Amino acid sequence: HLGGHTSALIVCRLMFRMHLELADVGHPDAMALSWDNLLMCRNLWEATDKVVNKVSTAQTQVYNALRSIKGVEVHQEVVSRDGVLSVDLLLIRPDGSKVAVEVDGPYHFMNNASRRINGRTWLRNRLLERRFPEVVYIHVDDEWRHMRTQEQELDMLKSRLRL
Repeated sequence: HLGGHTSALIVCRLMFRMHLELADVGHPDAMALSWDNLLMCRNLWEATDKVVNKVSTAQTQVYNALRSIKGVEVHQEVVSRDGVLSVDLLLIRPDGSKVAVEVDGPYHFMNNASRRINGRTWLRNRLLERRFPEVVYIHVDDEWRHMRTQEQELDMLKSRLRL
């Protein structure tokens, strides 16, 4: 539970994500926040990350399906090397290559029928793609929920993850 300061926490988390984006592309405004504010935002980011980033039922289902594939290794909630972002799942293929997997539910999309990702998800994707060699997005409503059998789930995952 985040308490009564939810709006301030969300703003601070977004400010830190914007700082990361600007820093990643070398933009001079990356240092627009004072060091004290930047440190406060990073600390709040880290302190609330586990509360905000809960494991969904769909993520658990995808994780369990991937674990059933022989020769692959799967880990949940893997943190990037710089320690500021986590990915839902990290799959290690038999050849040792790694692919980050994000299981995106309706919260990641605009509230209309276009199924376009929202701004927060767009920024998250950009940041993840700079930190992981390959990222695959599984859309819960458009892909996962349409699978009727475990075989269909596995076929879709193998295809998307090039297994």
